[in-house]
Amino acid sequence: FIMQINIVSKVEILVRSALQSIIFPFFANRNSFIYSLTKLIVVHRPKQLLEALEVAANGGDPQEFRNTLLETLRALNEASEGVARKEQSIEAFTEMCYIVEAMSFNITPSVKTDFFYSINFDGLSRLLNELSIRSKNVKITIDMEASTFKAAQEYKFGRVKQRKSDCSIQLRLADLLSGFIGRMIYAMTHDESTREIALEDYSTIDLEDIKKKRLLNPKWFELTERHFDLYKLIYQVLIEQHSHYWTTLTLAYNDDALCFYALLRHVASYPTYQDFIAVSPELHSEYYNSRAVDELAEYYQGL
Repeated sequence: FIMQINIVSKVEILVRSALQSIIFPFFANRNSFIYSLTKLIVVHRPKQLLEALEVAANGGDPQEFRNTLLETLRALNEASEGVARKEQSIEAFTEMCYIVEAMSFNITPSVKTDFFYSINFDGLSRLLNELSIRSKNVKITIDMEASTFKAAQEYKFGRVKQRKSDCSIQLRLADLLSGFIGRMIYAMTHDESTREIALEDYSTIDLEDIKKKRLLNPKWFELTERHFDLYKLIYQVLIEQHSHYWTTLTLAYNDDALCFYALLRHVASYPTYQDFIAVSPELHSEYYNSRAVDELAEYYQGL
């Protein structure tokens, strides 16, 4: 049994679509830049930058986007100065400023393609290649979604067909699993304890909000024994039992996937429920945060 899970940031897709024609300077790492820009947008939700990005992606003035991005980076750096938890962000934003100042912008309108849908099959094709399985020997069954079906037909699979999910146990299980993971990640990323205030006006950045340490709400760790056992079971299904032929496909921005799996690993690291509840929810929040930060740092070093 081989499982591949795709967890792709829609924000990163927008960034990549809008910036696909950018000429990066020789010293820049394109993936690192896209990761950092995507994370900036996800974390700070800067209104002016999002508006400029949308305009540029639809054929507007790329210079306006460049200026707004520089303004955003400089405003965040100034507001973050002297804040210990923002040291790495300051370093990343400073490097981004150098890159933006040196790059050539040639942002073109996004062409309506199946880019979003083709990501699924790009990842599957790579997995098949890794396993030495020829695509022409693979039969694909997907649910009744026209764009996904159209994208699948662009690949050299042996057969591609559609079925209603309520008529296929495999599709139904895939729906349930993807729905569960999606809801978990949505809940984690929309936890108010972890979210910074959206950046509406660069002249009025809330300095106290910048300084505030973000931790997952301790309520996530107020588990009954039944909940604890369920976490352990999910860990076994998604991680432990698929340590070899198990993949999660992302693009450069991998934070959501890493944080989700870090949560599973954190809970599963306790052998018994009694061991788990011996630690307060507040400490669990701290321990989980340390694990997630370490895993994110390790991932970023590999970009």
